[in-house]
Amino acid sequence: MKLVGQMFGLVCMAGVGGVMIGAAAVMLSNMVFFVCGADRAMHDDDGNLHPLPQSIARTVMAIDVILTIVALAAASSAAGSTRRVICGGFYAGGAIIGALEGMAHLLRNSRTSTGKETL
Repeated sequence: MKLVGQMFGLVCMAGVGGVMIGAAAVMLSNMVFFVCGADRAMHDDDGNLHPLPQSIARTVMAIDVILTIVALAAASSAAGSTRRVICGGFYAGGAIIGALEGMAHLLRNSRTSTGKETL
C-alpha cells in the first residue's frame, strides 16, 4: 500500500497532478502505512522484531500529518502566492530533514556492516 501511494505521488509530481498534490500523496501513504501497524512490525538489521517506541511513532505520525497538511495547503494555493511558497518551503524543509536522517542511518549501518567504526 505504501509503495502504491508513493508511486502515485511521484507520478503526480512528474506532471500529471501537480508537485504538491504528489507530495501530499507520498505523505498520506506514509500515514496509512503507520496506521496499518508499521511501527509495531519494524525489524532490526538481523531480522529480529524491534517495534518502534510509541512516543517515536506518535512523533513520526504527527510530522507526517503536518507535512500532508502543508502540502495540501500549498497545492490549493495560487501559483506564485506567498502561501504556496511558505507551505511548499515548509514541506521541502521537512522532507530534506527526513532524507538527511535516513542517509545518516544508512551510512551508520553500512560502516557497521563493513567493520569500520560508526560515526
